[in-house]
Amino acid sequence: ITTVGFPPPLLGNGDNSNSMSNASFSKDLMSLPLETVQSVVDGHLKKVTGVAGAPNQQQQQVVTSEKVGETPPEGETKKKKRKSLPKKNERVKKQKENNKGGEINNAKQHISFNSPSNTAPTPATPTPTTDDEKKTKTKATKSIQDFFNPHSSSPARGKTGAAISSSSNNNNNNNNNNNNNNNNNNNNDDNNNSGISSSSNNNNSNEMTTASPNTGELKALQSKVSELTSQLQLQTSQNASSTQKLQQLIEDNTRKTLTDNKQKAVIMEDLVRSNNARELSELRHSLALSSSRLGTLKYERVGGGISGERLVEVWEDGFAARKLKDNQKALKERRALLERRQKEAKKQVKKLTSQQKSGDMPPPPPKVDAQDTGGMAVTDDLEAMEAEESVRAHLFALKKREADLSEEEKLLETEKIMHLRALKRVANEDASRFQSRPKLHERYLLLNLLGKGGFSEVWRAHDMEEFRDVAVKIHQLDARWSEDKKRNYTKHVSREYEIHRDVRHPRIVSLLDVFEIDHNSFATVLEYCKGTDLDTMLKEQKTIPEREARAILLQVLTGMRYLNVPSPDGSRQGIIHYDLKPGNILFDEFGDAKITDFGLSKIVDNEDDGDSLELTSQGAGTYWYLPPECFMTGKAVRISNKVDVWSLGVIYYQMLYGKRPFGDGQSQDRVLSNNLILNATEVKFPAKPQVSKEGKDFIANMLTHNQVLRPDITQLCAHKYLKIKGKL
Repeated sequence: ITTVGFPPPLLGNGDNSNSMSNASFSKDLMSLPLETVQSVVDGHLKKVTGVAGAPNQQQQQVVTSEKVGETPPEGETKKKKRKSLPKKNERVKKQKENNKGGEINNAKQHISFNSPSNTAPTPATPTPTTDDEKKTKTKATKSIQDFFNPHSSSPARGKTGAAISSSSNNNNNNNNNNNNNNNNNNNNDDNNNSGISSSSNNNNSNEMTTASPNTGELKALQSKVSELTSQLQLQTSQNASSTQKLQQLIEDNTRKTLTDNKQKAVIMEDLVRSNNARELSELRHSLALSSSRLGTLKYERVGGGISGERLVEVWEDGFAARKLKDNQKALKERRALLERRQKEAKKQVKKLTSQQKSGDMPPPPPKVDAQDTGGMAVTDDLEAMEAEESVRAHLFALKKREADLSEEEKLLETEKIMHLRALKRVANEDASRFQSRPKLHERYLLLNLLGKGGFSEVWRAHDMEEFRDVAVKIHQLDARWSEDKKRNYTKHVSREYEIHRDVRHPRIVSLLDVFEIDHNSFATVLEYCKGTDLDTMLKEQKTIPEREARAILLQVLTGMRYLNVPSPDGSRQGIIHYDLKPGNILFDEFGDAKITDFGLSKIVDNEDDGDSLELTSQGAGTYWYLPPECFMTGKAVRISNKVDVWSLGVIYYQMLYGKRPFGDGQSQDRVLSNNLILNATEVKFPAKPQVSKEGKDFIANMLTHNQVLRPDITQLCAHKYLKIKGKL
């Protein structure tokens, strides 16, 4: 802490050369603590007047509290000084002993107000000899106290008796030495004297100096500030330049990255296109080879006259089918011959037997055509028996050959169906509006057609962002349609999208995206299942073993329960699929079943009688798989998820027996016109293939004619048949 000097005018010094204004002096001193300022004031008062600013509490005398004009007798003042002189000398002596090194530190820390000579003249301590001088000094004392504390009415601010040295408030390094000095002073004064700075107790030669601010230093500081400002501006400019360069670099890298990504996307698209073109070329080559073996479609002109000619599809068999037919024809002729021989051999055996019973000699051998008996004439009973057995053996071999040809015919028929599908798919691709296989929505690259409906096409496409195959279902409005028909179709597709959008289950095909293609067409993007569908599987295999069929049924049931039952939190309502059939059950690459096609689905409003709704779309759907209530007319019909239960029963029956339980082999029109489903009150089970009794009961339960007695999806999932373990 530094010793602060006072302006000479306030201290009574006539030298004003190193003085500064009260305002400047106040500004410097007001930054110091109050106790420090009081201590400094007391020291200076003692130098000027010879009396401390804060007298001992035991003396009960305060110089600054004396009224102006009251001067104690001169003899009394000298007497008090003589009494306090021994104590003062003793205190100064102890302070010097305890603070020998402190004087140097205090001297180093002494701060002046930077006068040109950096020193101030040491004023001689005047000795008050007259009342006027005492009054003047008292006024000076009060003026200093009012200067430092203009709001205080008490002239003595050192009543706390706490000794605070000037060095203890500004410099922590010399804090201990100064505190020791203050403690010694407090002990010698019986803790009653106010604090006196160490420099003022040691001697009065270290006078405080005052000076006006150094103009040169201010200029130096201003120059330094200007220099730093210039450096800051330069640094800011450099930073701005660096930032601009960095931004430019980022933009360049971004453009380069985008360019690289575009180039990579183009390369990837070219690779996908080239690979798909190769696959399509191989497919068409395979179809051409298969067409020569299995057959192909041809178009012929038929009709004429008023109605005019029209093109119709005609199937032309391939060489495998022609060969099969030739073999079948040869076997048929062979069977006829063997049957004639067998009949003639039996006749001869019967005749010989009757002659032997009558005792007559056998007649001479009849003239029998060798061709009729295989080149052997029957002359006796042994020969007759041999001829009969030979024919029987030939017929047995013929029967086995016929069975082989029948199996070959089934396989060939299955290949023919698959081949015919592929031919139609390729023909539809060539006739499609999207035959060029464009990239839709700047993302989905069309690869090949999967199927075609009345107003939609389903394409396998490659997602160029997610790098996966998807199924894109393209909905097209016919430009020849009326606005009402377009609006109804759009409403129908929108309902399908809204239903499918909130459905998320492993056994249900996921809806991924929807976008507009143009004014008359839009598309929905679905999860692509790399496997086949149940309809194709049944055409290839005809039947599925019960254990495998039940596994597929359980997977479908899991998805249907999720679909039919509302969510517990009410965020999703129950949904009736209404078009559940083998063609709408797909298999992924692992063989797991997934449900698709929500075009006819219906949402069951919880407020609309809980779990049912009124049927307003009679005639829609696939008739073989719809329950009797969907064909009722003349009154309002309510349906529930029991519609899907019936459909599951028909599908499971078809998986096990290879045919539908009602209306199999008949067209939809015949099924509707003959009321086959309305009259389907009983389920008949063939003897083969064999199915467990529990399986038959399960199917009969699902195909209950009365929907009131038919279980719903939740009750069906709790059926005991589904819990059977082990071999069925």
